[in-house]
Amino acid sequence: MKRLWLEVVQAVMLLMLINFPASAGVESKNVIKYNPETRNVYFISDITDGSLKRMMELYDKEHYDTITITSPGGDFDAGIKMANFVRDNGINLIVSRYCNSACTVVFFSVAFEKRYMINRSVLGLHNISIKSNVKDGDNSFVSVRQLSTFTEEMATKVGFLFTLYSANGIPPDVLYKVSRSRGEDVVILTKPELVFYGSVKQ
Repeated sequence: MKRLWLEVVQAVMLLMLINFPASAGVESKNVIKYNPETRNVYFISDITDGSLKRMMELYDKEHYDTITITSPGGDFDAGIKMANFVRDNGINLIVSRYCNSACTVVFFSVAFEKRYMINRSVLGLHNISIKSNVKDGDNSFVSVRQLSTFTEEMATKVGFLFTLYSANGIPPDVLYKVSRSRGEDVVILTKPELVFYGSVKQ
């Protein structure tokens, strides 16, 4: 029994010191550039607390009304914060090439009439990914309290993500595929598909 308990604890040791990245790939260049003539910010970047801070500081100075975004995603919590920032300030969001994982949290949180997609752009949806910062996975342990806290946080984030997707018209068969996709594996949805689901305007 003791050995079984030890094996169970070791099986979840990767949960120690985790974060919740929701990034499908890495954007090779990071650009956050403001065009004063169109009041548009071009955002080509991972979604992180740092990139969000730059967006908020720029908004305080320029009060832009549109973000044109291309992003592989990033940190889930930063995605939630960016979603709140964009929605609360009534900013338009335009996907120019792709908007994956944490970026889709921002996209689907924006009011329907404020979100747009260029014709050939796509959204990439996937489940929450787990990344461990543990160096020695075979000899790391978590307490029951840590495991309980992790489980609650994970359930909350997954529940939020799938509720958001479902509320924006993503059908059950697609949600099932999304639930089985993690890391760089994403379910690609095109603009025509999303128009059909009622998730975005034509």
